[in-house]
Amino acid sequence: MRISPGELAEALGMPPPTEEQAAVIAAPPGPTLVVAGAGAGKTETMAARVVWMVANGLVAPDAVLGLTFTRKAAQQLTTRIRTRLARLAGAALLRELDPSGRLRARLTAAEPEISTYHSYAGRLLSEHGLLLPVEPNATLLTETQLWQLAHRVVTGWDGDLDTDRTPVSVTEAVLALSGQLAEHLVEPEQLAEAHTELEKLILTLPKGPRQRGGPSRELLGLLAVQHERVALLPLVQRLAEELRRRGALDFGAQMSLAARLAAEHPEVGAAERDRFRLVLLDEYQDTGHAQRILLAALFGDLDSARGTAPPGAAEQHPDSGRWPDPDRSRLAVTAVGDPMQSIYGWRGASAANLPRFATDFPSAPGVPAPILPLLTSWRNPPEALDLANLVAEPLRHTESGVSVDALRPRPDATAGTVALALLETVAAEREWVAERIAAEWEAHADAGAPPPTSAVLVRRNADAAPLAEALRERGLPVEIVGLGGLLATAEVADVVATLRLIADPAAGSAAMRILTGARWRLGISDLAALARRARDLSITPPPDESAAITDTAGLAAALRAVAPEPAERAGLADAIADPGAAEQYSPAGYQRIVTLSRELSALRERAGQSLPELVADVERTIGVGVETQARRASAGGGAGREHLDAFAEVVAGYASDHRASLPGLLAFLAAAEEVENGLEPGEVEVARDRVQVLTVHAAKGLEWEVVAVPHVVRGVFPSGTAAGTWLGALAELPTALRGDRQREDAPDGVPVLDLADLYDRSDLEQAIKAHKDALNRRRLDEERRLFYVALTRTERALFVSAHHWAETGAAPKGPSDFLLDLKHATEHPDSALPTAIRIDDWADPPSTDDVNPFTDNPASAEWPRDPLGKRRDAVQQGAALVRDALRESPDGATTFAPEPDGAEPAGQLALFGESEVDEPDSPPEDIPEPEDDDPEGWAEDVDALLAEHFAATDGIREVELPEQLPATALVELRADPAKLAARLRRPLPYPPSPFARRGTAFHAWVQRWFGATRLLDLDELPGAADSGADDAELVRMQEAFLSSPWADRNPVEVEVAFETSLAGTLIRGRMDAVFTEPDGRWLVLDWKTGAEPTRAEEESVAMQLAVYRLAWARLMSARTGAPESDMLARTSAAFHYIRTGRTISPPTLPGLEELETLLRTAGNPWTSQPDD
Repeated sequence: MRISPGELAEALGMPPPTEEQAAVIAAPPGPTLVVAGAGAGKTETMAARVVWMVANGLVAPDAVLGLTFTRKAAQQLTTRIRTRLARLAGAALLRELDPSGRLRARLTAAEPEISTYHSYAGRLLSEHGLLLPVEPNATLLTETQLWQLAHRVVTGWDGDLDTDRTPVSVTEAVLALSGQLAEHLVEPEQLAEAHTELEKLILTLPKGPRQRGGPSRELLGLLAVQHERVALLPLVQRLAEELRRRGALDFGAQMSLAARLAAEHPEVGAAERDRFRLVLLDEYQDTGHAQRILLAALFGDLDSARGTAPPGAAEQHPDSGRWPDPDRSRLAVTAVGDPMQSIYGWRGASAANLPRFATDFPSAPGVPAPILPLLTSWRNPPEALDLANLVAEPLRHTESGVSVDALRPRPDATAGTVALALLETVAAEREWVAERIAAEWEAHADAGAPPPTSAVLVRRNADAAPLAEALRERGLPVEIVGLGGLLATAEVADVVATLRLIADPAAGSAAMRILTGARWRLGISDLAALARRARDLSITPPPDESAAITDTAGLAAALRAVAPEPAERAGLADAIADPGAAEQYSPAGYQRIVTLSRELSALRERAGQSLPELVADVERTIGVGVETQARRASAGGGAGREHLDAFAEVVAGYASDHRASLPGLLAFLAAAEEVENGLEPGEVEVARDRVQVLTVHAAKGLEWEVVAVPHVVRGVFPSGTAAGTWLGALAELPTALRGDRQREDAPDGVPVLDLADLYDRSDLEQAIKAHKDALNRRRLDEERRLFYVALTRTERALFVSAHHWAETGAAPKGPSDFLLDLKHATEHPDSALPTAIRIDDWADPPSTDDVNPFTDNPASAEWPRDPLGKRRDAVQQGAALVRDALRESPDGATTFAPEPDGAEPAGQLALFGESEVDEPDSPPEDIPEPEDDDPEGWAEDVDALLAEHFAATDGIREVELPEQLPATALVELRADPAKLAARLRRPLPYPPSPFARRGTAFHAWVQRWFGATRLLDLDELPGAADSGADDAELVRMQEAFLSSPWADRNPVEVEVAFETSLAGTLIRGRMDAVFTEPDGRWLVLDWKTGAEPTRAEEESVAMQLAVYRLAWARLMSARTGAPESDMLARTSAAFHYIRTGRTISPPTLPGLEELETLLRTAGNPWTSQPDD
């Protein structure tokens, strides 16, 4: 008996598949290429295929292998497969399909292997690596650790290297070359000889018509790049030697070694084919050449993938171990991908891999694999789909024969909001974007709904910070995602500038940022005096210059003289440390410089602490954490620390290497600023409580309700920065060495320079020009695919815009062809695009004699800049209320003493509204020098302590509920609100506890027991070394768990992180495990290693389960499209107490209304008792 996909879905209580999905689910064993458009439900379809093949006895659960690119995608696929298999195990249908009960036993005892491509390669090396040989336990370095090692190799290089590039630039080139050699399975010796023929032609071909005697400057420059690339090979080899010496691998080496292993040892492929009968290859368009060789060697036709198999050759080698395989007819390899979303060419992905799958994995010798479509979008509104289809039209039909039809909206798709705009200036465009997103948030707020998930997708990192600022001006909470954009945010830039001043006194630009920033706000005269002091301190005096500075041009010249500064001359940082006589400055300016000098000196004394501690120290010292929280609070947002916390994670990752140093960290950050696509892509989580600003590359695979795609202008989108080609870029391999190069059987490959039939240098130059043109067309195709990805990220609203005038440049930019095509199709009477797409604004193009308005009317601002900006009035009113309340307090002890040295730092003045924005450096004779009666600052210290004492003795005080809470906080909120209020008012870290450490270790052990991917091993957990490996109590808990019924069950998911909104408060947490019951219901289970609650505590602890239950129901509602109430009715939750072995599930749990009532009651400020 064989069951159809529709019958199986009905039996499992799942939505019926479409005809397209059913064809993929029930595809016969053998290779199949599935072309799945954006939002076409490929993950759900892959999961359904697994369950259909298991249900029909075609594969066993543990004979399934699924590979994808990110841990998040692997977890999602794992969850869906586990959920469906668990439903199958409990379905009545299984008794008809499996009367013997053997399949049910397999379902409870085995499960598929789902992992990332790199994790799978790592597993192959650990099991078979000695065949190469490679140590099975080799350490895998992160991208950050690899960068650190490469930078040390470059800065410590003692060989010859003739280059004018910086160490950071050379490091980037070495890493890129190393990665590309690995990706394309090329040896350094091959690269060293790759340019030989080209060099011979350049130097020996005769001149062409109207040419001079020798090679042109362009040809000689091209040849110089080839020589410089070869000169870097010793550094590349030194890096490889260092990796071998340390017993370490990077991601590129891991994949290339796994490919070599599979290609050179057929027994490895035979073992994998014997183990797995269904192989799922997700996002196949993003695979690189090494991954292609690995997979073809294991499960396909290696000779075809290498391009070395003549017609019929496969049939002549039956003993090759690859083809034909007596069991191959039963091996189902299903690759899923979308050629329109192949956008990671810069990271090693090959757009040619997807069309080549059909021949790399033939159904039979000479018979390409079948191709099936999935082209119904379940994500996008029809209007956005129409725009995306229009953009992708030129890419649909390729020379390889793999064509992709247009995406279709789902049958019940509702109309979306799509608007186009062309504004006169980039500033007006930012305002338009912010206005549209703010309107969407306001509409949701008016309807009593949570804010929509929102994103602004940029082509360049540099555009992120200005757009984020425009959004903040509208009162929207904003997060810049990614390290490149993160470094441009004001608070992170201030921290980095301070770190530079600590490490490098010659960091003139960093000193300027600090001195003129919101906190110190030094004026022109004081800056000029500081610049003169720097010249006075120089070992080598500068050329004679007038000491008088009378205008801004003179100031600029003086600053250029010290920022940046040659090593033999002092810089602004030296002048800050030793500012000289006070009379050279204004009183306020001098006091601020002295205070800054003391802060920097104290930080330098503590520079020996760990990098994370140093960064935290800097953040506390300069006060940016408090400022960001105040800024977010005034805008009605959440904590406001997102960027600082994200930066702290970057620093912690860098500091994981014990050789990490502050100079190395600063070099790493400098590289991140220079590399447009970032050093490490990371995984992005969609957030509902803020607008996320990120690059289009980082947005792939994600979706938001509201999406804006700004700056679709000439030179930006598509990018006007010519992608580096091997002819002019050090880091690029010659295309003739690439594994994805163009071949007769692969016309979609990377173009190769044709050096045949050249008779003079004119022919050579024409051939080079044609080659560059071909590479440029390929680059534009990738830009078009990138634009397609951007347009297909939206679930409901899409805003696409451009501008004429940027802030710099004499010529207008204007809309790119991408946007012009959309506008033309929208307005054309014969267009198929719906009229619902509106054009909000379309500025006329400037005339030829128009001047950039930013040049004609340069932007002006008060300087030093008012740090409060538009918030000044509100902050001053609030500060006045605070001062009045303090003055009226009964004790009357509160005073407002000045800062040490008699001057308050400008940041504190600004915070309390005490400072006007006048220049702080008015002439000394206008303001008498204040006398310092308290040089040690004792009086104000006493005042502060007294004020704190009297404030603490107030009986009751109000504490506002924060906008983000952990799920466990609801237990305390129900049981003891005053205690929670006191903890929120003064948060302190919990002291080290062996019980907490043991609980953490137990949870990690259970996670490993269920086979979940983890980031840390048990012995890597903080404090693990303190407890010892033979913790008797931990062993007893493990034994107790193994004797429980839960140890023998397979959860559908473990360690489920979630965030959900309740009454405007974002609740975050993590569910330990979720099981499927025989009746198809879900049970969320939380492991408890402590004591069982008393009867009085039961109602309070149940709040945690109630949140978990609601979060899982919402998660399943989002995945299945079913109503949230239905999912809630099918979900229960329980605690399992490890020590007693009892599983306690409250008969009734609070619902959504009760949870929100609890939070609303606490939503207004509530009280806490004073501390003892």
